[in-house]
Amino acid sequence: MNWRGDKPKKNDPTPSRPQTPSPRSAPAASARVNSDRQWRQTSSRELFDHRLRYRIKLTAYALASLGLVGWLVWWLLYLPQPTPWLTFIESGYPFPLPPNSLAVEDATLTANLLKDYPNVSFSRAENSWSNEAEFLASLRDALRRLRPGGPDGRTAILQINAH
Repeated sequence: MNWRGDKPKKNDPTPSRPQTPSPRSAPAASARVNSDRQWRQTSSRELFDHRLRYRIKLTAYALASLGLVGWLVWWLLYLPQPTPWLTFIESGYPFPLPPNSLAVEDATLTANLLKDYPNVSFSRAENSWSNEAEFLASLRDALRRLRPGGPDGRTAILQINAH
């Protein structure tokens, strides 16, 4: 019986397998063309293209390496200098004013805070100036001794802790 439920007829041909070439038969025409191409010598154009790609890659890698080395040298030569932080503390005042009791503590806490930062150098000046002229002279001397730094090489931070 077939799938319809009918009885098979005697003269119905049975389906046969499709004819495939034998492994020992001659290869098809397309296979012969490909096999000929596998064994032939590469053309000079293909060799030129291969060499050109290789030279382009080599040039790109060399330029990238030179660029990175140049950037490293520039970065090391123009590395930002630490920014100086100068604190002036005035704690002793004449009688009518109370002493500046937290000035020394503020400077100590600021120094402790900044000690872990390599891009800031902390220094402090602690004096008891009797008048404005002494204070300004002391400030000028401290600023002359100070070496500016920071990103542009012309920066300094000045903190004055006074009443």
